Amino acid sequence: MLCSLARMLLQPRPAFLPWRFLLQTEYMVRNILLRVAVTPLLIAILAGNVFAAAAVENKVHMNGYANIVIPDANSDTYQIGPALREFAQKKGLRVHLNLQGISEAELADTCLAVWGWEQVGMATGTLRMRIYDAISRVLVADASSKATAYWTAGRAVKALAQKAFDQTGLTRYSAEQHQKNLELLFPARPKIDFAEGKFKEQPPKSEIEGLWSDQENRYNVAITTAPPNMDFDYVAVIVSTNSPVWSKGEIKMEFKKTAASGAFVGNYYPASKKRAGTMYTLERGGLLEFSYPGPNNEQISSFFVKSWPAAKASEITAAPGSSGPKATSSGTGFLISSDGLVATNWHVVEGAEDITVQFPWQQSPVVARVTIKDPANDLAILKLAEGDIAGSPCNSLPYELKKASSATLGGKISTIGYPLEGVLGAGPKYTEGSISALTGLKDDVRCLQISAAIQPGNSGSPLIDEAGDVIGIIVSTLSPAFQYKMTETLPQNINFAIKADYLLNLMEMLPQRPQIAVSRKAGATAASKCVAVVRVLAK
Repeated sequence: MLCSLARMLLQPRPAFLPWRFLLQTEYMVRNILLRVAVTPLLIAILAGNVFAAAAVENKVHMNGYANIVIPDANSDTYQIGPALREFAQKKGLRVHLNLQGISEAELADTCLAVWGWEQVGMATGTLRMRIYDAISRVLVADASSKATAYWTAGRAVKALAQKAFDQTGLTRYSAEQHQKNLELLFPARPKIDFAEGKFKEQPPKSEIEGLWSDQENRYNVAITTAPPNMDFDYVAVIVSTNSPVWSKGEIKMEFKKTAASGAFVGNYYPASKKRAGTMYTLERGGLLEFSYPGPNNEQISSFFVKSWPAAKASEITAAPGSSGPKATSSGTGFLISSDGLVATNWHVVEGAEDITVQFPWQQSPVVARVTIKDPANDLAILKLAEGDIAGSPCNSLPYELKKASSATLGGKISTIGYPLEGVLGAGPKYTEGSISALTGLKDDVRCLQISAAIQPGNSGSPLIDEAGDVIGIIVSTLSPAFQYKMTETLPQNINFAIKADYLLNLMEMLPQRPQIAVSRKAGATAASKCVAVVRVLAK
């Protein structure tokens, strides 16, 4: 088995580990070695089998690279790093310690070397070197060589370095091979003839159509109606880019409409051009948010901002009491009493003309009204028009409301709600995570920070601890656009819940004491029966 970095550095028998890039977004490739600037062994702790040797079979060849990155090691007793760089230079490669100074255009001409020394016994060892494409992270070459250690270390290392590079097949740089590599690693995407001037002459037929840019202004795209031969409603076409592997007219994003307004399913193609299924959410004011699986199956958050046409004032915000078409929205609520009281967020029902609540066991929704609210803490308590719920599965609640003082850092939590109801379906959805912080944004003591995945429609969901008690109410997720503006980084599962303490305080202010009966039924199934979708018709 491959060992961890600690064993490699501290024990007498260190083992080689392949390199898994510390990439979370496609545009972080350029910064990775600038940030770590350390031994490749450090990066190797994230090793896995994301790299496929299939690239070698596909004839991606070292002769197609003009640049190679060979980082220094923090501990390099035999000076392997300098020896590898020396022979790389002899082979005609431009050698770098990190990616600093390598332009976007040169990045497609760059490979990254990872090496390790495994000592066997007291006298022999093996040098292993793997080389990866800088953008696609595909394995290009894999070489190893054995030698005697210690007393012949100097000569052995040079011999090893030469053997390792000889095994890569590198002879000299070839522009022809470089082009072949690009065609193998980044096959051309379907193209659409696009003229920006002509596009702007026609007014957009839907809110998603227009010109958009990503957060780094690396990709400028036009979202337009999909060609008739595609099984999509809209596509995003490259208008301009500084990426060396994308070209004007290629289709970068694909969209299919759903029953939910502003929600689309489709595909996103990152720098590697490999298809990633995703769900797009179109926010009013021209913000398109989505996430897609990263190299380690982590979810990478991203967004595009509309640059044309400018958003109308009515699309950005609606003043209270303003006239205009009515809109529907939905969130989540949960029972807090046996006489029909439902807790949710104030922002879910604010400005509502009609409110309905529907539990999983109900055939049709029930009308509800706001009985008390706490806008400062984004809480509201609704009262079902049909009164109590005697005879229902929630006649007695399968959970208790509990103060969040019992919450612990790292504690396991779960939530049940109705995210993106028109896309994911009508039933309740369960997700779990842990408590990331005991305070909210900017140390807001009213909130807990959690890692459970949250989507539009989860607002008002109960936050349930390991004991099955409700300790909070889901209230928000950190906007990728806001965080990027403030920190130039993207959030990963940064979500918040208002502590149940504030809901308990609000219940104390009700005109009548609520009827609460609790039966300690364990499990998410029992709890889900008392969690409802809250639908709102705005004024």
